Formats: sequence, structure tokens, C-alpha cells
Amino acid sequence: MGFKAVIFDLDGTLCELRFQVSDAKRAVIEDLHGLSFDTSAMSPDEPTQAILDKAAVQLHRRRGEESYGDVWSRFDQIFTEFEIRAIGLTKPLWGARSALNHLVGKGFKLALVTNNGVKPTNMILKKFGFRKYFTLVITRADVRRMKPEGEGIRVALDRLRMNPTDALYVGDSYVDVLAARDAGVKVATLVRPDSASKILKEAPDYILTSLPGLIRIVSGP
Repeated sequence: MGFKAVIFDLDGTLCELRFQVSDAKRAVIEDLHGLSFDTSAMSPDEPTQAILDKAAVQLHRRRGEESYGDVWSRFDQIFTEFEIRAIGLTKPLWGARSALNHLVGKGFKLALVTNNGVKPTNMILKKFGFRKYFTLVITRADVRRMKPEGEGIRVALDRLRMNPTDALYVGDSYVDVLAARDAGVKVATLVRPDSASKILKEAPDYILTSLPGLIRIVSGP
């Protein structure tokens, strides 16, 4: 395919997913409920951005109360606490370091696009010594809308000065597939038994069972 850049997700892609995402979403929903938002249509099974979007719609009907910035700040604080709590249990995925070494050695530009916060992302990258591999890191602090929107990937492409056809996005969930589609880039997805049905429904361009399989994709025929 002639890729020049590889853009990675973080949790579940380069390291084990120890972050309790559903619990963090429930905490956000409970917080919104405590602020008198109608949370009956909000679910921890939907993307976090969808929960925030529903809160934003209600903000238009509220007078003199919280701004979207206030809601975002409370969400960010809650998620950051959950993310940091999980770092002690997190380990790099098998093959992650060798794949990153190989890609950098072959001259690929590497970027990271994650829905994680700045502090937990930096802590994980420092813990595993991964920061040196990446030309740039995009967290939720760098975008207005998180994945499954493709904004973070588009920001990465712009800063890398790459076209969508130049890059491959690597993730581990259907949210990553949707984000890549929205940004117009090809996507390779790590598939596990518990996530296979949702991922395969979105038809990613490439299926991975482990990160070393990525080498074959970017090396071409």
C-alpha cells in the first residue's frame, strides 16, 4: 500500500486494557445525573463521546447552568482518575516493542492517537519507554471530539504532513475502525474473542491477531 506513517491507539493496542472503561462511563453518567441531567438515554455501552453529546444537547435547554466546558472538565477528571488507577496493572502487549522498533528502523513515521488524558498517556509511555518511538502524541486534550470521530487522526495527519492514503491506523475496537473511516485512512484492528463481533461488523481493512502481523501489512506484497 505504500504507507509512510503508522498511527496507533494505546489501550488494548500497545498495552493491556486494564482501564475499566464501563465503570468510568457509569461514574460520568452518575455525575451528570447528580447535576440534574436526564441520563435515562445514556449507557456505558455507547462511546463516551456519545454520552457527552447527549449532555451537550440538554445544555441548550438549560439556563444559566453548566457550560459544555464544565461538563468536559468533570468528565476528564473522572476518566483521568480511572486511567491512572489502572496503570499499575498495565503491561505492554506481546510484540509491541519489537513492532515499534521494526517500524522506526524501516523509516516509518509513528504517531499515537488515544482517547486517554494527557497525564495517564504520558505515564504509560514513560513506564514502558515507548515515547521515543513517536513523532507526536494526540490525546483527548488535543481534540474537540474523541473517537469514534476521526478528528484526532486528522490532527495527526496534518502535523505529520501526510495524506490519508499515506497512513495506516492500528487499533483494537470498533470505535477505532469508525474513527479511521471518518478520517479516510486504512485501519488494521487487533481482534479478540470478546470484541470480534462488533469489530468484524465494521469490516476493518486488515485483521490482526498480534502486533507482529503488522509488519507484513506495511511491508507490502
